[in-house]
Amino acid sequence: MDFQREVLDRMIILETKMDVVISGCPTCKAKVDANEIALTKNIESTKSAHHRIDEVYKTAGYISAGIGLVLQVIAFALQNFKGVH
Repeated sequence: MDFQREVLDRMIILETKMDVVISGCPTCKAKVDANEIALTKNIESTKSAHHRIDEVYKTAGYISAGIGLVLQVIAFALQNFKGVH
């Protein structure tokens, strides 16, 4: 039996045992359910934060490109129009 299959089989056994234990304890079940809801909300919040951060990086990239373009134009103008009045 390969390693991945063995790990998967053991996880299935553990999950089954956990379900049996939790079903015998309504308070435990309620806590697990509450934790699953909280975990889902945290994952959604994390995804939203990553999206906002990605937008900040994209905006910063556009600003940097714009500043670089302006500086290139100024440098070009200074080099090519030094003595022209």
